[in-house]
Amino acid sequence: MLKKRVILTLLAIFSLITGLLIYLFLRKDTYLHGYFSAELCNYVYVNVKSNILTDFIRYYLPDFLWAFAFGAALTAVSYSHNRIVIILFSAVSFLIGVLFEFVQYFGIVNGTFDYFDILMYAVAALTCAAINIKLFKGVN
Repeated sequence: MLKKRVILTLLAIFSLITGLLIYLFLRKDTYLHGYFSAELCNYVYVNVKSNILTDFIRYYLPDFLWAFAFGAALTAVSYSHNRIVIILFSAVSFLIGVLFEFVQYFGIVNGTFDYFDILMYAVAALTCAAINIKLFKGVN
């Protein structure tokens, strides 16, 4: 069971780092860029031609990755392999993402409300639940 928690932890870390790198290299003027000098941000920015695939990677994949990472991390630290707990943690990661979208909608935090972001949170929660259930299948 420890090996499965390590797998979940590594998936969560990989997802977080990938989302962070997408924000740093493929986006401009995000809240993350406020922590780095403008000179460094301009140096590392990769100007990629906009199309459906690059826009998906740039704007929606980080939302998927962060919601997935949160659900995987919750399950990894919970020491639970119960399906109900796994589904509950996946639902929590989805609901926190939805909450974040709504605080953007009401102008409480900077950002743009987007229904596709909510879709990405839902897909991430379902993916996280499916992977967790598959990993813990047959574990008592």
